[in-house]
Amino acid sequence: MPATRRRNLVFALIAAGVLVVAGAVALVLALSQSAPTTVPTPTASATTATVAPSESSTPTPTPTVTAEAGGELALGAEGFELTADGETVSFRWADDPTEAVAALTTAIGSEPVEGLQEGDGSHFPDYTVWSWPGLEFGSMVETPDGKPRSEYNAPAWVRFSANEVGGVDVIAEFDLAIGMSVDEVRAAGPDEEFASPYEDGPRFIFADDRSFTSEDDPQPQQVSVIVDADDDDGVVTIAYQYASKL
Repeated sequence: MPATRRRNLVFALIAAGVLVVAGAVALVLALSQSAPTTVPTPTASATTATVAPSESSTPTPTPTVTAEAGGELALGAEGFELTADGETVSFRWADDPTEAVAALTTAIGSEPVEGLQEGDGSHFPDYTVWSWPGLEFGSMVETPDGKPRSEYNAPAWVRFSANEVGGVDVIAEFDLAIGMSVDEVRAAGPDEEFASPYEDGPRFIFADDRSFTSEDDPQPQQVSVIVDADDDDGVVTIAYQYASKL
């Protein structure tokens, strides 16, 4: 074969090889560009933590403060006892009223209206009267030349027209209470009954022997229970005082 022809053949083979290599490279590039990108699967440590919603803050209700009961005022033949806040104050009809008035004021929770009730100048003295809505407490006014409390039949008295005064329950003997019917009072066994001087109905007197004593049968200083009632409304007032027949 002539030398010129062999040289041309070599050049042709080289060119063919270059084309083959170039085609292979182009094919590889095309395949690499068309292949899908693989997204790595996140591991457990890469997982976003889910935060649980916090519980809504519920306001704590303000506790209701229950006021303590004002107490109990128990009336009796020789005086009364006031029980309030775990303490008891006793009053006898001839006692100085200062402590009793202060205790009643504290238990009821309001200041009383103070007034004067004039006596008759002989049998009954003047009285200082402390009044709360539904309750009156009277105590004699001592004078320099007058008799002492211990010598009066009626040195003090209590009258009420409500079963509860400022949270204080007023308790009378014989199961008597404001609002009782006339028939219920009669059933309680009063000693006397006559027309009330103040109400459109009867007046009843219980324990009249406390007020009416004799020198042969003296009793400690005591008072009776006087009930004034209305025929329609029942008991209107109950008084612990000396039941005078004057």
